[in-house]
Amino acid sequence: MDWAWIDSPLWLLCTHLALLSATAIGGGMIAVMPDVHRFVVETHHWVTSEQFASAFAMAQASPGPNFLFVSIIGWQIAGWLGAVLASVAVVAPPSLICYAVIRIGSGRTGSGALQNAIREGLVPLAAGLMLASGWVLASAVDQNWRAALMTLVFAVILMRTRIHPLWLIGLGALAGIAGLV
Repeated sequence: MDWAWIDSPLWLLCTHLALLSATAIGGGMIAVMPDVHRFVVETHHWVTSEQFASAFAMAQASPGPNFLFVSIIGWQIAGWLGAVLASVAVVAPPSLICYAVIRIGSGRTGSGALQNAIREGLVPLAAGLMLASGWVLASAVDQNWRAALMTLVFAVILMRTRIHPLWLIGLGALAGIAGLV
């Protein structure tokens, strides 16, 4: 039997994404984005850091689920088949896990306490993974100290105020147009 397909980029990408997505239930694929970046950019060099950041930005600007950056990366690696299989690899494991947890918890005495414990345990995990995602994205696009400072100031503003992020995106675009970053 020929096992050469196990070394194919598409197989490696999909198995890695499936394993990651099973751990991303608390924060979605954005939470494990740093590891996707490490895997496709640093380990396998399938895309550059700039291509990765562009795929992420394009996916976030598009309507739809927040894992679309994975579909774009799958497309860059293996065309339409890569996009479809990467998407399935991201969606299937957490869907099956959620289904299993709901089935286990439904109709049992004390099942609400178990579901609450799982939910409360995932919150700090998701928050830490989201911070790591922000760090990876900032590292990929902040090419000088002014851009890094702007990223830091905007992050503080977002955490301390209720300003809509689109205003800050607009300010960042204006700063870029003006040549400040």
